[in-house]
Amino acid sequence: MTIHPVSFLLGLGAAIALPAIAKVARPVVVELTAAGMALYEGAVRVASEQVETIEDILAEARAKREAATLIGEAVEATAGIAAE
Repeated sequence: MTIHPVSFLLGLGAAIALPAIAKVARPVVVELTAAGMALYEGAVRVASEQVETIEDILAEARAKREAATLIGEAVEATAGIAAE
């Protein structure tokens, strides 16, 4: 089995270059991860604010519906008393 000089040099170059590339790439990967986490947290905050707004609207609608039901029952009771 013969060792091809080009393959040997490519392997040697990779062994030398990969640690150097890893030292440069790690800070970039850390910054990208931090940016992604910040983006995710911002999206969660916006989504929770929207959920809160929807819950407020639902609570207001329930209160209005309940008030209308009570008014309707009071009108029916008053009409029943007046009819007697």
